[in-house]
Amino acid sequence: MIFFPQRSNDPELMDNRSGDTALLMKTFSHFKPINLLFGRSRYFIYRMLLPHMERQQRRLFTIVDAGAGGGDFALLLARALERHSIAANIICIDSDPRAVAYAAQQCREVKNISVVRESALNLAKLPSPPDYLFASNLLHHLSEEACVKLLRTVNDQARCGYVIADLQRSAFWYCLYALFAGVFFRNSYALSDGLLSIRRGFTESELASIIELAGISPGLRIRRLLPGRLVVDTLQ
Repeated sequence: MIFFPQRSNDPELMDNRSGDTALLMKTFSHFKPINLLFGRSRYFIYRMLLPHMERQQRRLFTIVDAGAGGGDFALLLARALERHSIAANIICIDSDPRAVAYAAQQCREVKNISVVRESALNLAKLPSPPDYLFASNLLHHLSEEACVKLLRTVNDQARCGYVIADLQRSAFWYCLYALFAGVFFRNSYALSDGLLSIRRGFTESELASIIELAGISPGLRIRRLLPGRLVVDTLQ
């Protein structure tokens, strides 16, 4: 079903630092419904992260949300942690200063969320290694070489585990997103960049190759999640 035989290398409009700020801010506001409907945010929190955390013998956790964008996942996670009486500090990191400013504004009233401008490739620069790392829709912004480096870094730094999720490149998901976003996500980059993101996404074999190149393949599996998600994690 794939009619994009290779990953696209075209840059996304929102990655242009001199782009339209109003459209970018609107795009950040669209991330919340997009991640809830297509990104499986609740699944990652309630079916993966929270059950694993509850099995650990720790009183306080540190969780890094890498490539945090508008901070919507961190906010959802903070509310879930509070309801489950789990103490954790959440660190949102993003290399784009515009995303950092937006996320800091959105998360300003949540004391256990901090927002830092930093590349996910530089996790070792954080004051201490995180217990958990979560990254959604980050890999497709990177070259294969950078993806390999990121996986190695995350595997070395995350003490309890990690979840890395990204887009499956396929005609079906491309067409489905085009229909949905064309109606509901106008006046932002959500439609054009969303479709390009899918073209920059991965097949399962491509992601498996990246894992193998990173040298972390033993015991690591790729999960398929609807709609159109590929997930690499150590939360078995």
